[in-house]
Amino acid sequence: MNYTELKEILNTRTVRASAQVDAQTLGGSDRSLLLGCTCSRNVWHVYLKDGRIHRFVYREDKDVRHEARTSWPMEELVPDKRVYPEYSDAAFSRVLEGNGIEVPFARFDDIRYSLARAREAEGVFRAPIKAG
Repeated sequence: MNYTELKEILNTRTVRASAQVDAQTLGGSDRSLLLGCTCSRNVWHVYLKDGRIHRFVYREDKDVRHEARTSWPMEELVPDKRVYPEYSDAAFSRVLEGNGIEVPFARFDDIRYSLARAREAEGVFRAPIKAG
């Protein structure tokens, strides 16, 4: 997402009861939905692939956790430390924030945004960062 999309999402935060998100509702092509990190320094990657939402948490070359479901409680898809908006899907972020899930976005960085768009053009973020 770009900086304007991030500001729009942050300005529409509301508090609601826990909700589910399902892969069919997200639709579209396989893609990265959210990329961030945890307080334990793990990478947190949520992506849509083959009709399922995958949550893949890992450190370096060691898999920590991978789980794929057709439906998830929204709060289980957000890491406890930060999310990089430049590597995250704007529509998915709107769904989370619109349902009261506060996404801990890092400060928007123009250089990181340029790198993310270049990697996206290469197809890097249309599938998981790591196989899994």
